[in-house]
Amino acid sequence: MKRQQSSPFMRHRWFRLVALIFFILFLIVAGSFIYVYSTAMEGKEATFEQSRQQALQETPLEEIESIVRYNGEKAYDVAVGLSEDETKGMAFVPVEKDEEITYVQENDGISKEKITSIWKEQCQDCTMQSITPGIENGNVIWEITYKNNDNQYVFETYLFENGDLYEQVKLSKK
Repeated sequence: MKRQQSSPFMRHRWFRLVALIFFILFLIVAGSFIYVYSTAMEGKEATFEQSRQQALQETPLEEIESIVRYNGEKAYDVAVGLSEDETKGMAFVPVEKDEEITYVQENDGISKEKITSIWKEQCQDCTMQSITPGIENGNVIWEITYKNNDNQYVFETYLFENGDLYEQVKLSKK
């Protein structure tokens, strides 16, 4: 019995079909990832506009330069901006509306630039990921997230009022 060999046309057709299936699967996975990411980011920033308005109405801030989210024991939208006399300040607007807005002027504590230089002196070979103002247990803090020279992910918080280390958490890979 003679076996009929497949033609080059048939092999090429199967290859196309498999490639098309993989391409469609790739599009589905990529689309799902983009959807989940954009939904998560949308939820994170959904309160920013309302927090901006509250900060402008209830604090001395006249102009908002940026808003960031601090997620600690409680979540805050932190509006950073300038008051009428050009003094830089931060309004901590609670995401859960169960407490008052906290407002501090930058010159009442350690500035972002100063706390960054303090941190750099203590950890020269580290790579900073982010620095965010926040509130923990009623204390205004700076949270610095970085990777140290042991490749550990580290969260350090410093007191806004004097720059003292408040808390440190290191995550290590196993």
